[in-house]
Amino acid sequence: VLCNSPLMLDAAFQVLEIILAEFSDILVQSVVSDIIPLTALFNLLSVSTGDNHVKTKPEMIRIFAAVTLSAAGKLGILGPAVKRHSLRSLAIASLSAACLMEEQDSVECLAEDLTGDGASISTLCLRGIVDVLSEAVDNESTLVMSPAEAKAISSSLGKKLSTMVIEQFMKRENGDYNMGDEEEVGKLPEVVLICALA
Repeated sequence: VLCNSPLMLDAAFQVLEIILAEFSDILVQSVVSDIIPLTALFNLLSVSTGDNHVKTKPEMIRIFAAVTLSAAGKLGILGPAVKRHSLRSLAIASLSAACLMEEQDSVECLAEDLTGDGASISTLCLRGIVDVLSEAVDNESTLVMSPAEAKAISSSLGKKLSTMVIEQFMKRENGDYNMGDEEEVGKLPEVVLICALA
C-alpha cells in the first residue's frame, strides 16, 4: 500500500530493500499471499516517477520489483499466486514491458546490486513469466499459454528473446561462461520461453 503513494515511495523502498536483503523468503511469501501487494509489485515494474517527492531512481524500483517477483518464481509460488488472484494478464504484460525497459535504465542501476547473481532485469522478468506460465503436467513442469498469450508474448518479446539466446551461445563460443552454465542452458528462462513459443 505504501508503494502506491508517491510521498511514501522512497521510505517504503528503503525498508523493503533491507527486508529483501535480510529476510528474502519471508518478504516474498508475504507479498504474493495477498492481491493488493502483488498487484502493487506488478505496477512497480512500470513505475516512472515524474514526481519531485520521489528521489529513488525508477529503475531501482523496477529492479526491486523484478528481484522480488523472480524470487517468488524460484520458490514456485508466483504462478499459483497469480492464478489464485486472477492476475495472469497483468503479470504477463507487466513482466514483458519491464523486460523491454532495461535499455532505458542507467548503467549504475544493475540488477546484480540486489541479486548478487549478476542477473539482468530482463532475466529476472523472464523467470517470472516462466513461473506464471508453468503448470505441472504428468509430474513435469510445462509452459501453458493461450494462442492469444503466445501471440502477444512473441510480438512483444520475440526479438528480445532471440537476442538473449544468441548472446548465451556467443558467451559459450567465446569461452565466457562457467562450466556449470553449459549444463543449464536448457533451463535459462529465455531458452525455455522461446522453445515454448516455437
